[in-house]
Amino acid sequence: MLFVKVNKQFMLNQVILNKVPIHIPNLKESVDYILGIKTDKNEEISKNGNLLVLTYGLIHKLYIHTPEGMNKVRRIYAKGVFGNCQRVYCNNQHLLPYGIYEKPGYSPVKGYCPCCKDIYSLLDDTHIYIDGALFGNSFAHLFELAFPFLFKKVKPEFVGTVFGFKMHKSSRNHPPKIIFNNDTKRLEVVPLPVNEFINPNSVNRMLRNFITEITETLTV
Repeated sequence: MLFVKVNKQFMLNQVILNKVPIHIPNLKESVDYILGIKTDKNEEISKNGNLLVLTYGLIHKLYIHTPEGMNKVRRIYAKGVFGNCQRVYCNNQHLLPYGIYEKPGYSPVKGYCPCCKDIYSLLDDTHIYIDGALFGNSFAHLFELAFPFLFKKVKPEFVGTVFGFKMHKSSRNHPPKIIFNNDTKRLEVVPLPVNEFINPNSVNRMLRNFITEITETLTV
């Protein structure tokens, strides 16, 4: 369960109810029904069960921004209920709930990784039915600031290699191209641009040798 139990007094506080970001019809009656104060729902609430979920969710969003609410989230966060980051270097860092949009109805809840600072779709299929707006896009970062000791240190960025040469970021702008020459009927390497980070002659030579071996294998 991604939600924590909201304090009863918090839900009954009219000041808090006034801070609910969108207009909800029969808000006070919905809260009374959620808390069991009223057992007879009016017709509008009876026809729209999602109204109760939305009511609780938006109050829950306000509650988890309080110290008491954050501590409750911390306890379930330690159990990994929000899932783990699938990035290898993050070493299964627990994710935090994250809403891309502040208004309901736009996107399901996502997972934010405090290690790599990226967001992911949660793997549990049941989470696609939970609106991301019920958590918002500020909570994860406030939680990160409040409990920095819960998160692992950021790991280095993965850098690929080609024949033992590390790929510099500039290579993404000028990647080597392999083309088929119709005249010679062979694969050829388009020379890399000269820059201060790589030696194009060495890389081109290794690529040519590699392609030559492939071509000879295919023609045998």
